Amino acid sequence: MFNISGMELLIIVIIALTVLGPEKLPEMARTMGRLQREALRVMRTFYYEIERADRDEWRRAPSKPHVSPPLAKDLEQIYPPSDPPAQAQPPNDLAG
Repeated sequence: MFNISGMELLIIVIIALTVLGPEKLPEMARTMGRLQREALRVMRTFYYEIERADRDEWRRAPSKPHVSPPLAKDLEQIYPPSDPPAQAQPPNDLAG
């Protein structure tokens, strides 16, 4: 996750032992672990809530967007409806 090498981790542990002392280091490690678990739980909950809201929004979205009549008229002038496609005819050599 943090891409820390073994030597960097050893230096961090030595500095932590020097600053905190051997008595408080295990307590601090437990506290950091609890904070990390709580942060992950909050992030997961937030992620799932966003996903659920997005899924609900897509379910409620209309299948065809509503266009007001004046805008629809303008759009038909700009983009006239095309003629329906002609029926496909088989090639003459395969018509049998």
